[in-house]
Amino acid sequence: MTHIRVGVFMGGKSREREVSFAGGRTVFDNLDRSIFVPIPIFVDSRNSLILLDWPNLYKGTIRDFFPPASAYSHLSASFQYYVEHLATLQGEEYERAITEVGSRISLESLPNLIDCAFLALHGHFGEDGTIQGLLDWLKIPYTGSGILGCAIGIDKRIQPVLTYSLRMPINESLIITWKEYSQNPVKILEDINLYVSYPCVTKPPTQGSSIGTRVVQKPLQIREAILASFFKVEVDLVVWNSLTNEECYEQITQWVDLRTGLGLPLRDTVTQTLIYTPEELFYYLHSQAKQRESLILEALDSSDSIIVEKFLNGEEFSVIVIAGSNGEPIALPPTQIIKSGTLFDYRGKYLPGPTRKKTPADFPDESLSEIMQGAERLMTGMNFDVYARIDGFLLPDGRILFNDPNTTSGMMPSSFFFHQAAEIGLDPVHFLTFVIWESMRARVREAKNLLPATTVLTNLQQTLNKQKELKVQRATVGVILGGYSTERHISVESGRNIYEKLSSSGKYTPVPVFLLHNKYLSAELRTQLNIPNEPEFSLWRIPLAYLLKDNADDIRDKIIHSLKNPNENPIIKQVRQRLASIREMLNGEETTLPSYIPLNQLDNHISFAFIALHGRPGEDGTVQTFLSNLAIPYNGSCAATAALTINKFETIELLSKAGLNNQFKHTLFTRSEWKQDPEKAYLRIEKIFSYPFIAKPVDDGCSSAVRKINSRNDIENYTKVAFRDTEEIHPDLAAALTLKPNEEFPAKDTFLIEEFIGRNEQLKHFLEVTVGLLTHFGSNGKRVYEIFEPSETLAGSGILSLEEKFLAGEGQNITPARFSQEPELNRRLSQKVREKIEYVAKLLDIDGYARIDAFVKIYENNKIEVSIIEVNSLPGMTPATCIFHQAALKGYTPFQMIDKIITYGFKIASIGANNQAKV
Repeated sequence: MTHIRVGVFMGGKSREREVSFAGGRTVFDNLDRSIFVPIPIFVDSRNSLILLDWPNLYKGTIRDFFPPASAYSHLSASFQYYVEHLATLQGEEYERAITEVGSRISLESLPNLIDCAFLALHGHFGEDGTIQGLLDWLKIPYTGSGILGCAIGIDKRIQPVLTYSLRMPINESLIITWKEYSQNPVKILEDINLYVSYPCVTKPPTQGSSIGTRVVQKPLQIREAILASFFKVEVDLVVWNSLTNEECYEQITQWVDLRTGLGLPLRDTVTQTLIYTPEELFYYLHSQAKQRESLILEALDSSDSIIVEKFLNGEEFSVIVIAGSNGEPIALPPTQIIKSGTLFDYRGKYLPGPTRKKTPADFPDESLSEIMQGAERLMTGMNFDVYARIDGFLLPDGRILFNDPNTTSGMMPSSFFFHQAAEIGLDPVHFLTFVIWESMRARVREAKNLLPATTVLTNLQQTLNKQKELKVQRATVGVILGGYSTERHISVESGRNIYEKLSSSGKYTPVPVFLLHNKYLSAELRTQLNIPNEPEFSLWRIPLAYLLKDNADDIRDKIIHSLKNPNENPIIKQVRQRLASIREMLNGEETTLPSYIPLNQLDNHISFAFIALHGRPGEDGTVQTFLSNLAIPYNGSCAATAALTINKFETIELLSKAGLNNQFKHTLFTRSEWKQDPEKAYLRIEKIFSYPFIAKPVDDGCSSAVRKINSRNDIENYTKVAFRDTEEIHPDLAAALTLKPNEEFPAKDTFLIEEFIGRNEQLKHFLEVTVGLLTHFGSNGKRVYEIFEPSETLAGSGILSLEEKFLAGEGQNITPARFSQEPELNRRLSQKVREKIEYVAKLLDIDGYARIDAFVKIYENNKIEVSIIEVNSLPGMTPATCIFHQAALKGYTPFQMIDKIITYGFKIASIGANNQAKV
């Protein structure tokens, strides 16, 4: 069978471009390689089509690769830029920038490059009918709805009209233009009070991901919210003039953020001056402060109108609707969104942990049925096709209001798109195949691009039929994920990513295995299942529906619920029956319940264990020990190395004694010391360190509870929270430590204090880097280290946050790191850093793979010092993690890297020697 060439379109010029890029990568990775050849097509913010060199797919954000750093080497190293920020990047220089990341695709050549298009684009020019019309013109079949459905799906002004015409209730709202508001703001405020009242919500009519949306509790907040939804901000220049330079740049960073602020370029609404970069904005505001008291800045893509609607105080839900085998709309089980705040915002939508998603929603059966039937009516009534995501609220009085029909959905691994499909037994690989299959049928129904769509459809159907005839024996890899550390949610992200890479490869059969703390199981259940008291955890094989839950706590709760109530949910059972033919066609999963795996029988279920756990007990040697006892091969270092490296203090102590850490000052602070004499304990710390310094747990990662301590008051607050005796944190202390809603801060008996390492006047350059590595067997059978090019990490506030590490489009990483602007010197300095990393890895007996973080100081004479921050023997393996971009520079796709880790683990097991390579 001929493989089908699928152009995966991602990026674009909308404010959701980073979500689109991350979703496009998910699609690229999960397309079944036995059927499809995915072709990455990046659309930049000037609407150029670029055939992307595949290593760039594994950068954390668009800004990490385009425009390339060479295009703005003359600008500040503290920011990364989108191409629209570089007004002078034109002509040959722009074309040269494109060739650094791929090659330009002309419209004429596109039909010869791809057989069909998978649209992972969001917003304007992506889901508004524009690119759909272009592809229709080029006779290229594409996924999702057609032109009319997309035009309706993006515009929240027309949707209530159509909803009302379907005899369905709508929310109270007003449409306000900028002209109306600027000419008579008092009248607008009176109208809001009269027709909508407070609390209310302001939002732009054609944006997604809650971008530009504000919840307004009282009239005093309304002006700021209206401006924000128009993508404008009023700057008090008197206040601006009183800020320090650091405070100014912190404010600018907020304003220029595409998702939560305005973005760039900006325009002064009075002078019409255009401002392209953060630096220009800094100097422009200072210049205007000498002439004016205030000004309004607006984004170039600001909306000409906004919507003000009544705040709905109800239970929020989202439901995916897909076309069934006969083309009829079928709603998947609705998901209830349990928010940590009043708004399901960008952070809550795309970062695991802050928001809980419950599927099916915990609503009365009649409400669930009404939601599903209403969503199906809306899909038809709004001319949507193939699939849609429809949001709404169940109000306290039982009424249901739909408020945001969408023709597309986020395609991140745990998005509603895959989350709900898993409930009917389809993993991302299967579901993406379904989307392409049904989209080709939709194009045939529309009688558009009839021949190309029919050709793809016929080829796909023949391949699926052929696959059913073949039975291939593959190595079974148990992907162990979850756990109960503060890093458990990231572990699920890592494990899910490993599962999906293995699933789409055709080489392995992955089995998702969840590690559960036995304290969540009743004594009766443990007795019934014959679960021993030691160790304190148990292993559970989980179905796809559990694997695609939003976070570790959701999976844990589902396992416990299934033990108490093993009967299949009637809503899910009904939907699974309606979609049985599609599941059968795609060879989807029939299993709906988890199963307990006795530890001493794990080797009967899997031939290899991929430990995707972070923190204890997966990263401290415990899991490695019992796998070794069962002679099950696994990834990463041996138990002894894992036990050492999880303890940051012991690791730094060892490195310092070996003369490797350049007098990196550190100490432990214990609960017993503090309780005995707090004042004496604080004085001891202040004698060793000057403010600021860093406080953090000694054995937790993912930036959990890492804080920059600036004063005695800070350390006192930190200590009270770290050494608390209750699960809850007092609100005043949470506010003092600026904890986000649902942010975890583990209670400990000990925490680590380190000196704050930063730039000083003696340094030519200072940067934080993270460096990945792999180990191989050399020709002599001994272990060889392959050290990747370091990545430079840009932290927004001096410490990398959880968002910067794992939230789509948030973190800024430059690979390779910029040690110098001189190419040859940069190469030499990078080599020195990598030599130091290799020496550290050998000293710690790192095996398989790892990630090592460090500070790098470069002096005027180019002398270099490397201070190791921490060593991760099981680094995060989420889709956009640095280790994958570094591996890409070595020519390894994520699957190839994972495959090398597994192959090495099998080899280690085969030669024995206590699961360690002989050096």
